[in-house]
Amino acid sequence: MSDDATKDQEAPGASENILDISAEDLDEEPEPAAAGPSEPKAGPDGGPVAPANVPFAGGPSTSQADLPAPPLPSVAGGASSGAVDIDLDLSDLDVEPLAGPTKPLPAAPFGMPLSGPVTALPGDFTKGKKQTMGEAVITATLNILPLAVAGGLGGVLAWGLTEPFTKDIQVQGTLVQTMRSMALFGGTVGACVAMAIGAVEGITASDVQRAARGAGLGLGIGLVGGGLGGVLAQVVYGAMHGGEQGQGIMLQILARSIGWALVGIFIGLAPGIIARAKGRLVNGIVGGLIGGAIGGFLFDPIALVVGGGGLSRLVALGALGVASGMAIAVVEQVRKEAWLVISAGPLTGKQFILYNQTTNIGRSPDADIPLMKEMGATAQHCRIVGGHADYTLENLSGGSTLVNGRVVSRQRLGSGDVIQIGNTGLTFYEKAAGKAPQGVG
Repeated sequence: MSDDATKDQEAPGASENILDISAEDLDEEPEPAAAGPSEPKAGPDGGPVAPANVPFAGGPSTSQADLPAPPLPSVAGGASSGAVDIDLDLSDLDVEPLAGPTKPLPAAPFGMPLSGPVTALPGDFTKGKKQTMGEAVITATLNILPLAVAGGLGGVLAWGLTEPFTKDIQVQGTLVQTMRSMALFGGTVGACVAMAIGAVEGITASDVQRAARGAGLGLGIGLVGGGLGGVLAQVVYGAMHGGEQGQGIMLQILARSIGWALVGIFIGLAPGIIARAKGRLVNGIVGGLIGGAIGGFLFDPIALVVGGGGLSRLVALGALGVASGMAIAVVEQVRKEAWLVISAGPLTGKQFILYNQTTNIGRSPDADIPLMKEMGATAQHCRIVGGHADYTLENLSGGSTLVNGRVVSRQRLGSGDVIQIGNTGLTFYEKAAGKAPQGVG
């Protein structure tokens, strides 16, 4: 046999032994040959040259000059050169290709499924920060205005209910009839204003049940208290000869201011009784007294400006309601010792003053601080215990409560500390100067 014949017999075997893999080994039908022969280009050593700009493992295109071709493996008894026609990809090897770099999913808060991603709250929470003057003014304004507006609406409602039964002249009749009329008038005013003020807490917290409960309690308390206040106001007003002919305007204003201040005291009782907090009860009494006095003081000057009659009573009762609500809110701002401000979440800007020894926070409508829309909170999630510059947060849930970004079970609070429950942040502030926060859990 000639040398050329020997080479012709060895060449096919040499090509088959390079990887010894065929389409049958991969359980795959061989692709039909392309129409027309395709001769591979030969390299310097006689082997095939890889085409340029072929993506490598799903990455960017790389030229042949940039990426050296790996040497073809040699098999014992076979050749190390020659073309290999193999169609092989990752799906044939049961390997899922990577779509690119991935980020870990956020952990579900407190062992509960996520309704949305938990985001880190903005700001530096590694240590407590003081509330700036601008922040304090904004917080106070956001919490004074709702009470002032509610009180004003209550006053307007009271005018609408009482005006059809009110005469422009001084009421004539027996003492009993006069007292009865004033009890009805004072009770209506007290009920309307106290009902509106009592509903504010629930409305601003987006809690319909709490708003309805506050409005109902305010209505009952204001009706009884306002009726009693109306009788006492008439007694004082009469003793000071209010409304008599020839009475000096200043004495008239003073008499009416004292009389309406007594009605305001009973209006102010409603928020404290609703909250079952002694501190808020005191604030309401003081604020109601001031607001009632302001409303009474403005009554006669308003009558002189608008000409008396129904319009003067409308403006005066509206002013009484606005002054009562505003005064109650201002007194609360001035006398507060510790409070929480929602710094992130649906109720951002809402303030909760800590009145009691224990303040519960959670999704329950019965919580002292209800977070109804926070899916990451449990019914009674945590509580703040203590007072007089010594406040401690205690976790009550089966999951996590964070303070300044750190999971805690029990934590001493300092002014500026941020409590995170799900996606809601509550910043703690206190007037007492500063003990540094000390973690105890």
